[in-house]
Amino acid sequence: AQVEMWQRRMEFNLLSCVTQAFRHTHPAMKEWEIPQVSEWGEANKPKAVAFLRLLDGELGSREFIAGDSYSIADITGLIAVDF
Repeated sequence: AQVEMWQRRMEFNLLSCVTQAFRHTHPAMKEWEIPQVSEWGEANKPKAVAFLRLLDGELGSREFIAGDSYSIADITGLIAVDF
């Protein structure tokens, strides 16, 4: 249950915000995101930063986000950060 909970948090609170910020603010995405709404992209940036702060606090006391081993939640978080 912990893995599922953290996986959803990573998807909805981090990866989604990062991708929306990119798709709605980067010039290369103009042809793909129609209409490209820069205000929506900018609105998602502080949401992603806030969740990263939460993650920083959570990971201060453990190596992996959802238990004792690497999980899909960690993979999704890594993808979002590397994006």
